[in-house]
Amino acid sequence: MAYPRLYLGAVWYAPLTHLPRHLSFSNLTGAFQLLAAYVIFAPIYAISLYKCFNALRSPHPESAARASLIATVGLALLLEVAQSPSWFRLYCLAAPAIALLPWLLDGPGRLKLQAVRLLWISAICIAAHDTWSRYATYSVVENFPGGRLATTPLSAEKLSWLAGRTQANEFVLQAAWPGVYLPLGLRNPLCLEDLETGGERQLGYVDASIQQLSAKHVRLILWSPILNSPAFDLEPLREYIEKRYRRIWVFSDRDEVWETRS
Repeated sequence: MAYPRLYLGAVWYAPLTHLPRHLSFSNLTGAFQLLAAYVIFAPIYAISLYKCFNALRSPHPESAARASLIATVGLALLLEVAQSPSWFRLYCLAAPAIALLPWLLDGPGRLKLQAVRLLWISAICIAAHDTWSRYATYSVVENFPGGRLATTPLSAEKLSWLAGRTQANEFVLQAAWPGVYLPLGLRNPLCLEDLETGGERQLGYVDASIQQLSAKHVRLILWSPILNSPAFDLEPLREYIEKRYRRIWVFSDRDEVWETRS
C-alpha cells in the first residue's frame, strides 16, 4: 500500500497516458481514441446517475437500480485513478461505461437511431484505420532468436544491433520499456520490470538495482535519455553506469548502449 499511496498517487506522469508529443496525420486517430477514452467516462457516469435518479421514481425502477450501482462503481474507480492516470488504468475503467452506454441509448425517438448509427460508423472507421495503421507501422518482418516478429523500423534497428552482439539467456538491462527481452531471448537482471515509473529510490530499488547489476556482471545496458529527467530520481544509478560502463552506440531515437569498461 505504501508505493501506490506515496509515489503513484502523488505524481502525475503524463507519458503514461501515451498521448503523442506532436500531432500528425498518422497518429491523429490514435490520439483521438485516447482523448475520447479519457474524457468520456465522467459524462457517461454523471448522465447515468442523473437518469437513474429520475428512473427510480418510475413504476419499474429495477433496471435503474442496477445501472446506478454500475455507475457508482465506475465513478469511484475513475476518481481513484484520476490523480495518477495511465492508458492501462483508464482503459480498465471502460467496462462500466460500455455497459451503461446501451442503457443510456435505450428509449424511443429518432435520437437513439442516429446515435446508434453514429456509433457503428465510428467503430467501422476506427477498425479500418487501425487495421491499416498496424500494417503500415509494423512494416518490418524479421526473424530473431525469440521468433518471427513484425515491428517498426526503429525497433528493428535496435533488435538487429543487439542480436548480433548478445547471446540467448544473457543478462542485458533495458532501463525503459522492456521490449528486447522476449524477441532476443535475453534476461532482465533486475527485480523491476523497468525504471520508467517513480519512487524507486525512496523504496530502495535504485540501490538494489545497482547491486544486482554488479552481482550478475551485466555487460550491456540499453539506456533511454528520458530517464535522465529528475522526475525519475535515478542519479545514483546513472552515476554508477557512467563510472563502470562506456557508451558505445546511440540509436536514431537517442537511446544509448553502454558496455562495461575493460
